[in-house]
Amino acid sequence: MHLTSFILLASAVTGHVITERADNPYREKAYKAINKLQSFYNTPSPTPWSPGWWNSAQCLTLIADLRKQDNSAFMKKLTDNYAGVFDTVERDQAKDSNGALDYTAWFDDRLWWTIALIKTYDVTGQQKYIQSARRTFQRVAADTSRAPCGLLYNAYERVGRHSSAITTLLYIEAAALLAKRTPTQQKNYMDKARKQWAEVKNLILVDGYIQGDVLSQQSDGTCTNNYAHLTYQEGVAMAALVAMADVTGNQDLLNTAETIASKVLSGEHGFVVNGVAKEYCDDDFSCGGDVAQFKGILQRGVYTLWKVRPNAANGTIPDYLKFNADSIWNNNRGSGGLLGLNWSGPFKRPDGVDLQLATHSSATMALVYASLV
Repeated sequence: MHLTSFILLASAVTGHVITERADNPYREKAYKAINKLQSFYNTPSPTPWSPGWWNSAQCLTLIADLRKQDNSAFMKKLTDNYAGVFDTVERDQAKDSNGALDYTAWFDDRLWWTIALIKTYDVTGQQKYIQSARRTFQRVAADTSRAPCGLLYNAYERVGRHSSAITTLLYIEAAALLAKRTPTQQKNYMDKARKQWAEVKNLILVDGYIQGDVLSQQSDGTCTNNYAHLTYQEGVAMAALVAMADVTGNQDLLNTAETIASKVLSGEHGFVVNGVAKEYCDDDFSCGGDVAQFKGILQRGVYTLWKVRPNAANGTIPDYLKFNADSIWNNNRGSGGLLGLNWSGPFKRPDGVDLQLATHSSATMALVYASLV
């Protein structure tokens, strides 16, 4: 079933904080999923939800995105005051002597946390979060460099270092978000964002959507693209374009984001199958703790675009998000409320805590963003 067959529902776009949403079944399901998410929560630790540092950043981001629009007693208890997740998670982070987060040497990990801290700042208005975000981004900007075939490196010199589409896309999003929130440095941040977007547009924006996650240099010096199709890259690309457009007012950036959304949601390129987000390793349950996180990030990007262009993708985004949430809840939920990998079902309990956290938090993201449209 393609998105065009969905019955379109009317949606109100509002910037107002929601106090209670007892009439919103998706919000109630999101609360239940967050309660289960908190069963993984273990502090003090730089990785409060998961052994994977970047996975924990997704947990903080989804909570911040919901708290921004939800002033309910449930969310206040979760996030507010000294013992809430916002203060606790930031306080427990490993930092360098300048205050930049540096728990791992992977630049994409640090950029995920940069964005999570910015989202937390947007909720709280507390300077410590935006200061940590700026310092972490500045450290990445100083330490990364362009790989021989283009795009930014994902790490310091080490095994596994390579040109990285996701690092580059996150760098763009983080730079643009910081530009909006740092008027005195806006040009500096946007120059960085524009430079990297030019790379992305030239190298991996193919036929209207992101194709490829690594550019490799061969022995003869030629460069090759693996043309990987990964849901989270499309999600981050949309979020990055929205962030740049928010600073510049450039509608062409939103047009590009809308084209990506339409391509992804069409079901023609493997990102969505029968209306439900799909990763290449879902059906045989072979995804590891990284890839299992990806689909929720796609939902975040789609939601981010919808906020500024509610009619994007022919107005199908609300129904797409809700359809996925329904499929997760009806077909991909185990005993005790754990949410699994394959959003179309059947549910299969993931092996190991890190994979369980990844599948559950990714699916929780889908429920959260469905509850916000």
